[in-house]
Amino acid sequence: MIYTISVIILVIMIEVLIRTVVKKASEKKLKEHRQKALKESLSKDYSKISSSLKRVELQNPLARILIVEKDEELLDKLRSLLVLDGYSVDSVTSGMEAYQLCLLNHYDFVFTGEKTKDISGEELTNRMKQKRPDIDVIIITESVSSTTPYDLIKEGAIDFIQKPYVDNRLNDFVRKHLSKRREKIKSELEKSIKTATLTENIPAGYFLLKNHIWGYIEENGFIRFGLDTFAMKLLGIIDTIDFANLNIILSKENPLFVVKKNTLDIYFKLNLDGLKVVGANVKIRENFEDLYQKPYKNWICKIETQNIKEIVSLAMFGKEADDYINTENEKLEAELSAYSINYDKSIIEQFDNETIQKLVHSFFEK
Repeated sequence: MIYTISVIILVIMIEVLIRTVVKKASEKKLKEHRQKALKESLSKDYSKISSSLKRVELQNPLARILIVEKDEELLDKLRSLLVLDGYSVDSVTSGMEAYQLCLLNHYDFVFTGEKTKDISGEELTNRMKQKRPDIDVIIITESVSSTTPYDLIKEGAIDFIQKPYVDNRLNDFVRKHLSKRREKIKSELEKSIKTATLTENIPAGYFLLKNHIWGYIEENGFIRFGLDTFAMKLLGIIDTIDFANLNIILSKENPLFVVKKNTLDIYFKLNLDGLKVVGANVKIRENFEDLYQKPYKNWICKIETQNIKEIVSLAMFGKEADDYINTENEKLEAELSAYSINYDKSIIEQFDNETIQKLVHSFFEK
């Protein structure tokens, strides 16, 4: 009996030891991956998107954060800490740059100094409150005795953090607010989603929009969106997708999602107001090759609207949609005729940046 108990205890201890070793090895590998991403991303030039932009994208980030801080040394420190903690980070030194990025990208948090290179943290917070209330603003302050951070919270910021940054304190701070943000979004979505969720056998058809977004109307009235075969053929296997924040009410100037390929941001918009984002298929980040091979089996985001007719009025169905894609293919082949481009390979990889921009404008900005 004693022998049996001893064996059981030994087996448990070995199992715990193995789990501990595996966990530490996994954490080490993850940290090395993030350090590599940090090093490689900072060597890339994103000035065509925004003049002072530096971007570090992780494959499965805990959240997406934009930092605006005029002190570049402190900016580098904060960016490094957040990336190593598991966050994708954009950073700029100008408040107006930050504001423009927020109009075109979907962030969970914006960290802003009390002053940026061009505008105050107060002005940026006010602008964010008006145009992107779905993004949480956090103030970077030098002194908690100052009234400024408290005033900015009254203006719409959710909290402030004091310089200098301490790794563990920063990690706990962001995790706390990320948890609150998720609970808030979950609560708001539960209030708005009153009908049954999607099942696997809903009889409905796809429709197509001119910028190569496909749509699929669910029985509950929600609409799923993805990219059609033409878009994936042109783009190839993408790097990542920037999803719209859940529960945001989109306006015409907000993208539904942003596809990132090399150093290029491609914005896919519906050009409609009043569309509420109620779903994001973040699982596709695990395998973008599957999205490339089966675009109609992999939706990207889901919206709720009170006016489905407005969307349907812009849509193409059946033969009209097929004819449109055929026409687009012919148009693309005509444009490729001047180049030695292989249409059977990832097309976008074979062009220079200037030509890629023209293709994006021609086919996706409609």
